[in-house]
Amino acid sequence: MKIYLITLVVAATTIIHTRAADLASQLLGYWKADSENTLIAAQKENRELDALQVTVLDSLVFEFQKDKMTFHGSQKPNHEYVSYTIKATDENAKSLVLKSEEKEIKAKFTNGNLELKEGTEDGWTIYHPITKEEFSSLYADEEETEEESVNAEPIEEISTKPIPDQPATGLVHGRKLKVEEATLDLEDGSLTIGQGDGFLTNLEEFVIEFPRQKIKDFVGKPFTVEDFSGKTFTVVPSEDTDIDVTLAYKVHGDFTIKTRTFLRGFSMRLEFGAQKDGKIPGKIHLRVPDTKKSFVVGSFVAEVK
Repeated sequence: MKIYLITLVVAATTIIHTRAADLASQLLGYWKADSENTLIAAQKENRELDALQVTVLDSLVFEFQKDKMTFHGSQKPNHEYVSYTIKATDENAKSLVLKSEEKEIKAKFTNGNLELKEGTEDGWTIYHPITKEEFSSLYADEEETEEESVNAEPIEEISTKPIPDQPATGLVHGRKLKVEEATLDLEDGSLTIGQGDGFLTNLEEFVIEFPRQKIKDFVGKPFTVEDFSGKTFTVVPSEDTDIDVTLAYKVHGDFTIKTRTFLRGFSMRLEFGAQKDGKIPGKIHLRVPDTKKSFVVGSFVAEVK
């Protein structure tokens, strides 16, 4: 009986340590601050975050290694690590209490994200996991040299291929793009698709400008929605085109917006549906010849202005 009880105690202790180790192992890696969800959480807690705080959040990455951690901010990675120990764990709540330099940091896992809270007055900050490659891309040289551009791999010719019927997503200069907004500007003759505004949030977008003289009978005549409704526009990489494509993105941890315009060398298929109630549906597959292999593919609904 005594041996049986000892066996149970050892087994229970092993389970507890295993669970603690599982939670600790989930910490390891890179976690990027999620300003949008942190802002929502702050509102629920009746906390206020100003525009500067949100911008600073956008530049933060928390890195956990075994028994050490660091904050990475804007401009360049931080190589100064501090040690931490796990003071307490709660498997049911999926939470831990960390101790580092006489400070306690509460951590909990929710829906695949990590929430951190330091002290009693600060609220929770939400982080989502990123890969090491995604972390490295945050601090990569933002400028693409002319030599890099010339030596970029030829892009796929997709102008005749069918476009998947799914919400438009892609990459802008290595940053993930999930199209949240689209605008067809009849005054400028341009289609803008992307996410964020570059101030309170990151910015990733494509702007496609259509040649007025190729669509209208003469220069200066305004665009109408009929110039786009039901129309398809294609561009082949090896041929000249009068359609321009500009990609724009916010520099990590900065207020700067970087842009680059392509006058040729890109591949595109853009299909517009019928306009209704001030909106026009569309499908796009666009690939541009930058070294980051920026692209967007899928469906969208644009507001007509």
